[in-house]
Amino acid sequence: MAKPQQIRKKKVSAHSKIGTRHCDSSPPSSPRPTLVSDSKAPTTGRKRKQRTLPPDQQDTGDASIEHRDNQSKSSSSSTNSYRIWDRAERSYWDSLSTLRLTSDCLRELNRQNALMKTSVPKTIPAVEHPGRYGSHRNPEGVLSRPTLWSSRKASKSKPDRKSPVDEEEETGGSSAYDSNFEHHLTQNHFFRCKYHGKRPANHQEWVEAIKQPRASLSSLRMSDEYEALSRAADDARNDKGQLMIQVLPKLMGEKNSYRSGKRVKFDNLEPLTQRILDARPDYYEGHHAGLENRLLREKLRTIITPSIRQDTPFLPNFFVQINDGGGSFAVAERRARHVGALAARGMHRLQCLGRTEAYDSNAYTISAIYYAQFLNLYTHHLTQPEGSGSPPHTHMIALKSVPLFDSPESLYEGLTAIRNASEKANEYREQFIESANLRLESDTPQD
Repeated sequence: MAKPQQIRKKKVSAHSKIGTRHCDSSPPSSPRPTLVSDSKAPTTGRKRKQRTLPPDQQDTGDASIEHRDNQSKSSSSSTNSYRIWDRAERSYWDSLSTLRLTSDCLRELNRQNALMKTSVPKTIPAVEHPGRYGSHRNPEGVLSRPTLWSSRKASKSKPDRKSPVDEEEETGGSSAYDSNFEHHLTQNHFFRCKYHGKRPANHQEWVEAIKQPRASLSSLRMSDEYEALSRAADDARNDKGQLMIQVLPKLMGEKNSYRSGKRVKFDNLEPLTQRILDARPDYYEGHHAGLENRLLREKLRTIITPSIRQDTPFLPNFFVQINDGGGSFAVAERRARHVGALAARGMHRLQCLGRTEAYDSNAYTISAIYYAQFLNLYTHHLTQPEGSGSPPHTHMIALKSVPLFDSPESLYEGLTAIRNASEKANEYREQFIESANLRLESDTPQD
């Protein structure tokens, strides 16, 4: 009979063999688990427990080093792109003499504060003009340029956010066309009618032209057309896409034969100012880009050819901006002011091609805004610079405003005005193109 001590030894030996067989029976291809000490275990005399890390968290040597290198490269690339974006963003805001308290303005202030937070000394230098920078307001109540030492709490800015000077948003209430954008235009001599604008020399000619009766719009047909169009406009009043489909063709006429484009980005034109965004009118009319005008388009490629797409019309001088009920009229007016200034510059450069430059103060460009069932027409023209080396002044002048759906008569008046304006703009386009082609063929400057 075995003694108790021997029986106890045999049991321990049997258990140890079972444990050995269990470890050896594991698949040879599976990685051996890494054992790490549990730092939270109490410091007692007993042996510390060890926990097993899952395979995806185990240190595999070279793989871990490669992962850290990739993280470092990604961080470096992100930093470089962030610095490039920062320089592009600041060039726009630094060009403004005064700033308005818009959401983009405050976001830019927070972003610059966040950038300076890591590079400025702990001791903030004294501001030389506390009267201006302390309150951030001048006597006129307009926000002056804020300093980077603002006490406003800085928030982290996303470097991949698109700058308002880089890309226009698709919505009608785009923050890219805020009051700071308007101030930027005014500061660079692109004026609007309510303040600095001057009427063109041919203003009365435009007034008479848009009032001319049209045979296609007889008063007998307007009653039925009024009901159908007013119903369609009311159903689509909060949907810009439906307004473009249902209302815009009725405004311009089903038989309109002029070359046109919708939502074409003007990415081929020289910008009005440095770092200004590309225009994108809802609708515009221009001339067919045929082979007969190839030399003309090459001469003024970045002035009269709006898009890099070869099939789009060139020399645009008639625009329509459609806004739904959720849009802002101020934004629509700034957009019209933007594209109108580009077109007025193009018409002027074409008029002066091959001859001595002169400013006749006539308007050859027109734009229309459909907003809240109102139709507003504007002319755009250039005037003589005030001094040598200064740029010419561009003016946007109100021509007519019509409540389209007050009555069948008001609808007739509005449709007559916009279609006559389109026809008048086309006459100017054809006249300027024909005259410029003749000068290019003769290749002799004319006064």
